[in-house]
Amino acid sequence: MSNVMGFATARKTLRGELVASWLDGGEVRIYDGTRPTNADTAIGSQVRLVTLALDDPSGTVTNGVFTASAIAAALIAATGTPTWARVVDSAAETVFDVDVGTVG
Repeated sequence: MSNVMGFATARKTLRGELVASWLDGGEVRIYDGTRPTNADTAIGSQVRLVTLALDDPSGTVTNGVFTASAIAAALIAATGTPTWARVVDSAAETVFDVDVGTVG
């Protein structure tokens, strides 16, 4: 969230509900390597390490905060250092990219 714009809670909730609807039944695909320039950029040499399935519904939004439903364990497809993820909807269309890794 930007420090420049402070949305009203009702607007944050509406935005969260929209994003949550895009995620219903989608996947979080975690990769190694450098994150693409933007979510419209094709994946190149990055290796998909694991795919996490999202439930439908994918979570809930309360007071502008999205809380994901429990995500089931998944088998690791390849070894590597997770650095970013591409999140897709139920039709495998890209919703957004995000950095991943340990906190701190």
